[in-house]
Amino acid sequence: MRLVKTFAFVTLAAFVAVACGKGPAQAALTAADAAVSGAKADGEKFVPEQFKALADAAAAAKSKFDSGDYKGALEGAQAVSTQAQAVVAAAAKKKTELMEAWKGMEGSLPGMVADIQKKVMELATARKLPAGLDKAGVESAKTALEGATAAWAEAGTAFGAGDVLKAVAKGSEVKKTAEELMGKLGMTPAAADAAPAAAEPAKK
Repeated sequence: MRLVKTFAFVTLAAFVAVACGKGPAQAALTAADAAVSGAKADGEKFVPEQFKALADAAAAAKSKFDSGDYKGALEGAQAVSTQAQAVVAAAAKKKTELMEAWKGMEGSLPGMVADIQKKVMELATARKLPAGLDKAGVESAKTALEGATAAWAEAGTAFGAGDVLKAVAKGSEVKKTAEELMGKLGMTPAAADAAPAAAEPAKK
C-alpha cells in the first residue's frame, strides 16, 4: 500500500512538472512565431537563406513541443526569437548595401550611357572608323546600347515600385554592357570606375 502511494505521488509530481513546462513552452512558441512573422517580409527578400534557417528552427521547436519535449521546445523557441533579431539586422544591412549600390548607379550610369550614345552617333557618320572597328561593329554597339537604355528604364521603374533588388540587378546589367561597349569603342570607362560595385541580389 505504501509502495502504491509512493508511486502515485511520483506520477503526480511528474505530471505537474510536465504541465508546468508546457505553459512556458507554449508561450515561448507564440513569441517565436511572432518574431518569425516580423522577420519574414525583409528576411525572405534580402537574406532568404538565413530566413529559411530561422523558419526551420521554428518548425523544429514546434515539433519538440508536439512530441512532449517541452524543455527542448522552450529552449528552441527562445533561440528562434534571438535568431529572428539577427535575421532582421542582416536584412536591414543588405537593404542598405543595395540602396547605396543603386545610388552609385544613378550617379554614374546615365552619364556613361550618354557618352556611349554620343560616340556611337559620331562613328555612325564617320568617313573612317578607328582600327579594329567596322560598320558592323558600330551597328552591334548601337543595338547593345538600345538594350542597355531599355534595361536602365526598367531598373528605374523597379526602384520606383520599391523593388530595389530588381533595380540593382538591372542596373548591374547596364553597367556591364556599358563598360564592354566603352572598351570596344576605345573609350576610357572613367565613369564606370567611379561607380561602387553593386551588391549581388539575394538568391532565391
